[in-house]
This record gives sequence, C-alpha cells and structure tokens, in this order.
Amino acid sequence: MATDPYHSFAAELRNSLRSAQELAGTYSKGSASSTNTDTDSQRAAHDALVDALEALEADIADVRESVNVVSRSPERFGLDEQELGNRRRFVKDCEEQFKRLSKVPGERPTTTRKYAPDAGDADADLERGASRGDDDVEAFEREQQQSLLAQQDNTLSLIGRSLTSLRTQASAFGTEIAEQVELVGALDSEVDTSQSRLKRAMGRLDEIARRSDDRCGGWCVWLLVVALMFVLLLVILI
Repeated sequence: MATDPYHSFAAELRNSLRSAQELAGTYSKGSASSTNTDTDSQRAAHDALVDALEALEADIADVRESVNVVSRSPERFGLDEQELGNRRRFVKDCEEQFKRLSKVPGERPTTTRKYAPDAGDADADLERGASRGDDDVEAFEREQQQSLLAQQDNTLSLIGRSLTSLRTQASAFGTEIAEQVELVGALDSEVDTSQSRLKRAMGRLDEIARRSDDRCGGWCVWLLVVALMFVLLLVILI
C-alpha cells in the first residue's frame, strides 16, 4: 500500500491556520486600539500576518494536491468515498477560512507590502510554489521509498526467523537420527549375541541327542541278542 501524505500535510495546515488566526486577531486588536497605523509594531504585525497567510496558502495547496493524488487511485491508499469526502470538506473549510483571513490585512492599508503581490512578487511566488511542489514530490517519493525499505526489512526479518526455525528443526532431526542410529547399533549387537547363544544351545542339544541315540542303539542290540537266544532256546526245547 502506498504512503498517504495527507495526515502530515493536514497537521501542518492546522498549525498554520491556528497561527494565522492568532496573528489576525492580534493585528485586528492592534489596529482598533492604535491611533497611528504606520507604527513599527503595526507594520511588524502586518508583515507577520502576511507571511502566515502565505504559508497557510501553501499548506492548503499541499493538502489539496494530496487529496487530488489519492482521489485518482483511492484503493492504493485504502480509502473509501466517505474518507475522501471528509478530506474534501476539510480543504474547502480551510479555503473559506483563508479567504476571510486574507481580508484582514487589507482592511487597514499601511506603507508596508500588501498581501496582494505585484507582478515581480507573483513571479517569485510562482517560482516558490513550483519549488515547493518539487520538494513535495521528492518528499512523497522519499516516503514511498522508506515505506518500501521498511516492508523489505520486515520481509527479510521474517525470512531470517524462518531460517532460524528451520535450522533448529534440522538440528533436532539430526540429533534424533543419531539417537536412532545408536539404538539400531545396540539392537544389532544384542541380535548377534542372541544368535551366538542360540548356536551354542543348539550345539548342546545336538550333542545330547547324539548321545541319547548312541545309548538307545546299544540297548537295542542287547535286547535283540537276548530275544534271539530266547527263540533258539525255545526251538531247542521244542
């Protein structure tokens, strides 16, 4: 979203308007109570009021320009029609107050410079206005660049935190895998030990079975011999 310069310009405009109103009140009171309008104090008050009105006019132009800028693409600045209407009414109200205040210096002419400039002053005012416009454009661009840089910094910060989190997770995964490898190695050792014990047990069983077979075979031979002798004896006797 683009940076909206309205609020900073509006704050400056309110300050300028308040200052101009105070100076206008002071000048009007001094003019009403003074018997000589060409006194130094009145001339100083007049000049201060004129300068304040010039600054006020420039600030109104800045705010008006900012409203015109956002009116061309309000969605870029997140504004709706109600907010735009409020800003336009604010500018219009300030312009009306400026018109009323600009009449104050002209009510009592003095030998000092008037608020209405001559041709040379008009050219100077145009140059100052153009210079101020260029400065405002540069300030607006700087604000946009600063906003973009801030967004980039936030994005880089988020990426950095994500990378840190991923590194922590990878370290945890590596530790867990190392533990699993150790468990698998211990299990392999236990399996090898169990296989060795099983082989020894099977060997013992084979030995016992072989010995049992040998003993049974000897008894069978003797039994057969005895049976054969018994049969021969029966044959002889019969």
